[in-house]
Amino acid sequence: MGRQSHKAIERILNIGSMNETEAYGFLKSEKSASSPKQENLNDTDKMPFGQHRGTLMQDVPASYFHWLWTNGMKDDKHRPVADYIRRNLEALKKEHPDGIWT
Repeated sequence: MGRQSHKAIERILNIGSMNETEAYGFLKSEKSASSPKQENLNDTDKMPFGQHRGTLMQDVPASYFHWLWTNGMKDDKHRPVADYIRRNLEALKKEHPDGIWT
């Protein structure tokens, strides 16, 4: 993850009243000046924002990832959390079969 992304996340973490939608919108609006290559989030990395901020990615409920996915992350090609969801989509569908993931 580039320096700009880290700065954006730090600003979000410092704004305690920001909800998930606002945090995602803020991250999406940030323009990254770093190289296009971003680090992948793995199961043992911590969720960078939102209700489950600080929780290991593997412990974040599939229903929460579904909420993010259906509220804009499906179309996001640049954020690590969107990439994590995309790479784990089949497992998340099994964990949250009631969700519409398309």
